[in-house]
Amino acid sequence: MYDKGSIYKGLRVSLYCPHCATPISNFEVAMDADNYKDITESATIYKYKVKGETDTYFLAWSTTPWTKIVTTALAINPSLVYVKVRSGKESYILAKATLEHLPIRDLESVKEYHGTDLLGKEFELHYPYFSLDKGKRAGVLVSGEFVTAEEGTGIVTLAVYGAEDMEVMQREDIQLLMHLDDEGMVKPEVPLFGGMYFLKANKAVNEDLASRNLILHDEPYLHSVAHCWRCATQLYYSPQDAWYVDIQSLKPRLYKNNESVCWYPAHFKKGRFQKSMESAPDWNISRNRYWGSPVPVWECECGERFVPGSIKELEEASGQTVKSLHKPEIDEVVVPCDKCGKKAHRTPEVLDSWIEAGSASFAERHYPFEIARHIELDSDSMSASSRSPVVSKEANAQRFFGQEMPDFFPPDFVAEYTGQIRAWFYVLHVIGTALYDSPAFKNVVVEGVILGNDGRKMSKNFKNYPDPKEMLQKHGGDALRLYLMGSPVMRGEDILISEDAYRGQVRSVLLTLWNCYKYFVMNVVESEKSKVMSLNLDTINVLDKWILALLNRLIQEVTEGLDGYDTVAPIAKITSFIQDFSTWYIRRSRDRLDGDSTDKIACLQTMYTVLLTLSKLLAPIAPFVAEELFKNLTDEESVHLTDWPEYDADMVDSHLLEQMIMVRKLAE
Repeated sequence: MYDKGSIYKGLRVSLYCPHCATPISNFEVAMDADNYKDITESATIYKYKVKGETDTYFLAWSTTPWTKIVTTALAINPSLVYVKVRSGKESYILAKATLEHLPIRDLESVKEYHGTDLLGKEFELHYPYFSLDKGKRAGVLVSGEFVTAEEGTGIVTLAVYGAEDMEVMQREDIQLLMHLDDEGMVKPEVPLFGGMYFLKANKAVNEDLASRNLILHDEPYLHSVAHCWRCATQLYYSPQDAWYVDIQSLKPRLYKNNESVCWYPAHFKKGRFQKSMESAPDWNISRNRYWGSPVPVWECECGERFVPGSIKELEEASGQTVKSLHKPEIDEVVVPCDKCGKKAHRTPEVLDSWIEAGSASFAERHYPFEIARHIELDSDSMSASSRSPVVSKEANAQRFFGQEMPDFFPPDFVAEYTGQIRAWFYVLHVIGTALYDSPAFKNVVVEGVILGNDGRKMSKNFKNYPDPKEMLQKHGGDALRLYLMGSPVMRGEDILISEDAYRGQVRSVLLTLWNCYKYFVMNVVESEKSKVMSLNLDTINVLDKWILALLNRLIQEVTEGLDGYDTVAPIAKITSFIQDFSTWYIRRSRDRLDGDSTDKIACLQTMYTVLLTLSKLLAPIAPFVAEELFKNLTDEESVHLTDWPEYDADMVDSHLLEQMIMVRKLAE
């Protein structure tokens, strides 16, 4: 990916955890709705004194007082209309459409501006404790198209702790200040607030500004804030000089490759997955942790980089034997710089674990090293006769990886819950696109979340779910599979865990089916077995024709459902069929089993055909009872080694099926 230009190092803003002291990917947080918590913070309208005017202030609304320490510019939207209004001795400038948000009434209108008229206007900084770098500006109004009049004042404070802020500041050559250390503490050199945790600085900043009459209004504000999925610490956006995947340049190909993927349910394809790609920032793939796969980049102070493609290449470049790819051993490997001859050291970060998760398809096959091993073996046999040089496994791996798409890629099928739409599915898709301009999977099933019986996330602390081990021992694995695979969770919807629904599968499906089987066995005598199991059906009985027509329609519906990755409809159809078989066909056929041998054999042959077919249709859904049924009905090894039943359209008499529906209604 690096060789293809999809990975770069740069200063970008991303979510950051001060407790873990590392950046966090947006999708890591988005995986679980519980990672967003409603908290109450200050919503403050700050006053910035306009230079050259008496008692005149720009008004800017914000919920992050700690960033006011390093606010070096203000942004306005050039397309908005702004006004100057007077209240007492002071005048305020803000977007005209936001006047209703001000907590002050009886305002006197003084002047109206077009947004472009205010660009370049200067104001006094709240905390001018720094020196300007060469070519940089501060205390000036600049253009920010993201600024709106929907909330606040139509004027936004700019600090490096926001992605849109950073973009505008870099474009407008605004001074960039970073005043927090890796643990979220204000750096000691910052006056007044040095050594404070960023959240504790909020109160101190507002108290200081209020004492200097630089706050117009302050009130509590409830909003949803991201928290770390590992430690639950409140996150903030922070500029990181880190390694990124260039998602923006990949987006056109990401959209294109999604077109050929079969999503189930289908609405996720153009819905949540497509939308998440559209809003995705560049992916920060480096972490400031000790444990993890080290970023395989060696950097020299002259700016030159060395990115080895294999252990052999690293050993050749460094002249050292690589004993371990992990810290601390890997950091002892030093590479001479090709450009200046100085020593290049490995960059200190480790890789985001989602890089490894996104490489699952290759890791499962040990690609490219497994294919390289086979090539090396072939080379060994060839060199024995031709004395040609043997190409190493590492060289073969480096040659093949990222060049030709392996024949196993993309894999046929993946499945996970909805949280992985923005996580695992996304990173798989990114890596597949970056390497081979290919989707990373052909078919994907998105499942919902199984919640506790109180609607909350299942938790041992809440004790809000039945013991799964106890449920399995009590009701069996087949009942669990029928319950879950037949529930809306298989269509990407959340469900509450229910032992009653779980237990209901035993009663309505498994016991009913097993009772049908027992009734069949009870009525087959040894001398009739060969005829019953012959499958040479030649019946004229209307009940036999009806159940066989219903059976073939069931084969069609179950096959179409499972082929389309839908388990819910097939299970509902099978459940309904078993009820029809038990409560209508068998009950209406009891007298036939006491009658003449020809009609009895026809009835038993029909029952045998139905039970045998049901065992095959149930095999992928309820494998244990299906296996038991199949083995008891045949001499074959396993239902899982037999052919799937084929649909016979000639057996489906639609008119008969409609007539039977009418007869049953009359009977009821």
